[in-house]
Amino acid sequence: MASGTLQVQIVISAATLTSLQEVAKLGMTTPVEIQRQSVIEGPEGDDVSVFTPLATVYGWLSSRTSPVITVVGGVEALVNTYRLYLPVGTDILSGDQAVIEGSTFTVSDTTAESTLQPMLEVSLRRAE
Repeated sequence: MASGTLQVQIVISAATLTSLQEVAKLGMTTPVEIQRQSVIEGPEGDDVSVFTPLATVYGWLSSRTSPVITVVGGVEALVNTYRLYLPVGTDILSGDQAVIEGSTFTVSDTTAESTLQPMLEVSLRRAE
């Protein structure tokens, strides 16, 4: 250990972690439809990308706006970053879509690989 460096180890029991996850679920009151992308053959033999519903779970959406205007599809837009909190173990992957109160978001990343988490954190994007 380097001089002047303090290491702290926090030990949380499985029961405590389960209790934290149950408390986190209390704030998850918004229905979230998770949609997964698949590619099917289109009417003219071309590949068509479609999103089909996978599951509906309850979550908590938080917004972080970006003050920078960017070009999205040839149109100026604000791209906001959103955080979606879901129960640990929810089947959601990068590239999926989350439909929340009529708005569709694209999943950028999740914390599914993290251990010792009270809730799953999902990064979402939506151009506005």
